This record gives sequence, structure tokens and C-alpha cells, in this order.
Amino acid sequence: MFTVHQELLYFPHLSVAENIFIDNKPKNKLGFVSYKTMIKQASEILSKMGVYINPETLCKNLGLSQLQIIEICRALVQNAKVLIFDEPTAGLTTYEIENLFKIIKELKEKGIVIIFVTNMVEEALSIADRVTILRDGEVYNIINELARIGCAIIFISSDFSELIGMCDRILVLHKGKTAGEFSKREMDYDKILKTAMGI
Repeated sequence: MFTVHQELLYFPHLSVAENIFIDNKPKNKLGFVSYKTMIKQASEILSKMGVYINPETLCKNLGLSQLQIIEICRALVQNAKVLIFDEPTAGLTTYEIENLFKIIKELKEKGIVIIFVTNMVEEALSIADRVTILRDGEVYNIINELARIGCAIIFISSDFSELIGMCDRILVLHKGKTAGEFSKREMDYDKILKTAMGI
């Protein structure tokens, strides 16, 4: 597991390659750090990320989005299977955000689990497969809260257990038309299934 913090952790007077391999510098047969190998491997991983940063550049000369990419590379060389992003878009331009999201999607396709912490709803909806809302450090059930304050919720699902746990009333559709209506007391799996099948 590796966290890309909002306040990035890097060494400004070290090179890109040294920052990427800060915890596990490649060594030669004599046990000394092999800078040639480190620069080559750093260049390869940056290329795989779709970015072209000179691995010998000092990090103090880089922008925020480039430093984020270096942190991601550091996680990858450590074989991290879970990446936590803490408010990663703060301070980024629209273009840089789009590029970050592209990288995150590619990481997901490679099987890396992404935990994306944000207070921007639009970002959560555009990047996430599942959204968990926290309030005061606890999971916030937004549907129940909206219902409590009087909002009508239309919940569409084919998962019976979800419907039972969430709904006060169920409308069953068959071939695009209402086939039955059940109150919470009348909710029965067999009855609802038969109604949905038109039996």
C-alpha cells in the first residue's frame, strides 16, 4: 500500500531517478548504488506512464503534476497493489487533472486498487467505480438521510436484498409496464419474482 499525499513527499535536491528509487536503489555486484541502472529503470517506468521527464532532472525544477507522477512511479517500483490518492487534484490545472485521471484509469486496468479521496463530487463520479461518503469520520448513508428530511427517492435495482433493505414501497415492471405494487409489509420474494415474470 502506498499513499500519494496532498503535501507531496520528495527530496528537491535529488534527481527524479533518486526520488523514484529512494527506498530501494539498484546496486551493482559490489553492493554499490548503480546510478546508470537507476537512471535507465527510471526512464523506462516514466515512459510506461506515458510521460517524458529527464530522470536526471532535480525535483526542485519540476511542477506539481510532475512530482505526483514521480510519487506514483515510486509506488510502482515498490510493487504497491493499493494506491491511496489524498486530494490529488488540488493545485492542478484542468489539463493536468485529465492527465492524472488517464494515468489512474491505466493503473486500474493493470489491477492496482485505487482509493481516491476527494471533496469534489464531479471527480468522484467521473473516476470511481464505487463511492463511499464520510461525515465526521463515519460512513454517511446519503439515501436514508435524504428520505429522513422528506425527499422522495426512486431506487432502481434488480437486487432484491437492496430493495428490501432500502424501500418502503416497490413497483414491479414487466415489459415496460407496471405489473404490481407492494408495500413494505407485502414484500415477498416469490410474489415479486412471479409478478416481474408476468406469472
